[in-house]
Amino acid sequence: MRLNRRWKWYRFDRKIFLCILICVVAMLISKQSIPK
Repeated sequence: MRLNRRWKWYRFDRKIFLCILICVVAMLISKQSIPK
């Protein structure tokens, strides 16, 4: 039971990490595309 729960949380954290990473990359790309 414990291992199952930890595995679920691990996958959940990875999903959040991926979402944040994609958001940051998108922000960087949009910043570069906008001329100063």
